[in-house]
Amino acid sequence: MEENRNLDLQWALDHSMNTVYYPDVFDTNIGMDFHLNEHPDWYPEVAGCREKRTVVIEITSFCGVCWNAIHYYAKLKADGVHLCSDEKNTNGTTTSILHGGYLGEEYQNLPREKKAIWDDYYEIEIVRPITQEEINHDPDRWYGYEAGENTNGFEDKSELIKVAKKVAELRFPEGWDIILEDKS
Repeated sequence: MEENRNLDLQWALDHSMNTVYYPDVFDTNIGMDFHLNEHPDWYPEVAGCREKRTVVIEITSFCGVCWNAIHYYAKLKADGVHLCSDEKNTNGTTTSILHGGYLGEEYQNLPREKKAIWDDYYEIEIVRPITQEEINHDPDRWYGYEAGENTNGFEDKSELIKVAKKVAELRFPEGWDIILEDKS
């Protein structure tokens, strides 16, 4: 059972691409451990305006926009955390302040995996391996690619949605809402 789960997770990782370090699996408390000695009054708050943390599967395409475009693309965009502090107003009320940009030297010196987790959102691109058949069929399009290398372009939209949903379910298990947004 554990071996199947690991194989499924490896499949999900093989069909995911991100440009920053993220953990393999995101629990719903990810990012909520924020603490800086330099700013002890700062705290994390879930980004997004929903009741539950959410992963949006965003489907896009250039089909119908660009001549000969045939591919569909998907990204997972998951709620991250805002870094906040409270400020007392002159009238006695409290305002929550969001912090971004340069967050201080202590933050700058953190390992990049911590900084990636304490971000407003997490973005993962869905990919698939290119087949030799595709390379043979359209060598100009796939010039420089080897069979088995990843691409983010899918010709079959239903297959893309199926892959994206499975990756989302495996990497964002238990407690995350998964929403499909088809912008193609």
